[in-house]
Amino acid sequence: MIAGFENASTDRSVVAVVFTGTGPYAFCTGGNAKEYSEYYSKRPEEYGAYMELFNNMVDSILMCKKPVICRVNGIRVAGGQEIGTACDLTVASDLAVLGPAGPRHGSAPGGGASDFLPFFLSIEDAM
Repeated sequence: MIAGFENASTDRSVVAVVFTGTGPYAFCTGGNAKEYSEYYSKRPEEYGAYMELFNNMVDSILMCKKPVICRVNGIRVAGGQEIGTACDLTVASDLAVLGPAGPRHGSAPGGGASDFLPFFLSIEDAM
C-alpha cells in the first residue's frame, strides 16, 4: 500500500486515489487483538516493527500529493478510523459504521492519529 500511494503521488495520469476495502461489509476493523495478545505480547520488537509499518502506511496517505478519498462500505473502526482520518475525504454508504472499537470515552488512538488530528481540527475539538 505504501508503494501504491507513492506511485499514485507521482503518476501524472492519477487525479485522485480512492481507498476502499474489499467487499460490502468492512473498510477496516483494525488489528487482531487475539494475535496481539498471543503473538506480539511475547515479541515486543516485532510488534514495534509492525506498528512502524502501520505508521509508515498512514504517513504515505498523509504525504500523497493527490487527494485521497476513503470509500467506506461497512465497518471502519479502530485502526481503520486512523487510516480514514489520514485521508482527505470520506464517502460512506448508508450502512457504514464509524468509531472506536473499544470504549467511547478515554480511549486514545494507538496508531498515530492523535499526532495529526490537530492539523485538521482545532486542538480543543481534537481532544
